[in-house]
Parts: sequence; structure tokens; C-alpha cells
Amino acid sequence: MLPTLLGLLLASSPAPAGSLAQLDPAVHRALDEERGWRLHKEADERGVTIYAKEIGSLGLTAFKGVKVLDPAVDPAHMFEVVTDIEGQTRFAPLLLESRVVQQTGDSLAYYQVIEPPRMVPGSERYWITTGSIERAYRGRPGHYRRTWSTAPDGALPEVHADLAARYPKGVEVEISHGSWELEPQDDGTTLYTYRTVSHPGGAVPAGVARMLSSRTLPENMLNFEAAARR
Repeated sequence: MLPTLLGLLLASSPAPAGSLAQLDPAVHRALDEERGWRLHKEADERGVTIYAKEIGSLGLTAFKGVKVLDPAVDPAHMFEVVTDIEGQTRFAPLLLESRVVQQTGDSLAYYQVIEPPRMVPGSERYWITTGSIERAYRGRPGHYRRTWSTAPDGALPEVHADLAARYPKGVEVEISHGSWELEPQDDGTTLYTYRTVSHPGGAVPAGVARMLSSRTLPENMLNFEAAARR
């Protein structure tokens, strides 16, 4: 184990000027485009409707969850939960680590580690991600959005080395993109949307990856909402 490597990185490496977020523009255009989404599962009593869409450049299926935010939850507070990367270990059941390694303004780089997910037994999974935070998306105050993409090859080598040393049997998730969005509506409600496309890494068939994403999406959304409600 290398318990001090990441600490040294955080203490001695200043964040570069400008945005840290290196989002994949083609993937995010596909996620944001309304055309192509098809109904995957109607909302149940929990209120999450799930849509699916093929992302041809990745050969994977993306999923989108949509619900009306609980009126008891303040959207601004909800977004603070969404952007509190390190606080997610308090309510995400499989999350072992969640650490911001660099931040410049409203862009950041971070890593997360989870226990072996259900249906994918074996080793821990980890990913290194960059993302951006917007509190006035498209110029509209109160329209909140956080986006992310897996960090490009060669980025943050010290973090890669640290995780590989501490999780020698761990599997790196190399494909993960998505967004959290809170959009005020004319009727006073807030539309809560989560988009994601990912693959758990390793020799996992695409069908299992699709099943895992579609099953965990509503739980992820509801866990975040419950944390904001508390």
C-alpha cells in the first residue's frame, strides 16, 4: 500500500489554470439530445421514469432517469448534495472512497471506488473522472447541472498509480459519462434528471452492463434525494 502518495499529490500539486473538466463532447451531445431516447420503464410509486438510448460511438446503452423533485427538498440544497463528492460515502451503500484530487472554481477531478457491484462479482471497481458544475445552466439562475466524463488517457498518473497499488485486484472503469440536472419548471416544481452511460470494466458482457445500469439508476437518484431530504 502507498498511504501517503495521494496525500503528497494533494498537498504539493497546484491545480492548473482554467477548467479541469475534460468532457467528451460527442458523448455529451448524444446524452443531451432529446431525439433517440425511448421509454425503458414507466414510473412506479417512487416516481422515476427511465429512458434508454444507444450511444453508437461507445457501443453502449445510455440511461436517463427523470422525476419531479420531492417538493420537501430545496433544489439548491439538493444540488449541494450532488456536488459534495466526498460526502457521498455517507449514503451511497457500495461506495468505499470518493475523493476530490483537484478543483479549480467550478471544475474538478476526483476518483471513486466501489465494492463489487451486484451481478458483477469479483474485485472493487474504481474510476477517475473530471467534471464541471453549473449553477446557472444556459444562463438561467437556479438551473443546476453537474457533468462528468472519465479522465482521458494519461491524465492524473499519480492517482492511477495510487489506486492500482492500493487495489491490486481492482478493475478500472474506463467508460463513464453523465450528468445530474435540476431544472425549474413553470408550475413551480423542479425536474430532476440523471443521465449516464458507462461500462463496469473487465470481461462483463454488454447485456449485463445494461442491466446493471438500468437497475441501479433509480436507486442512485432516490438515494441522493433522500440524503437531501435529511
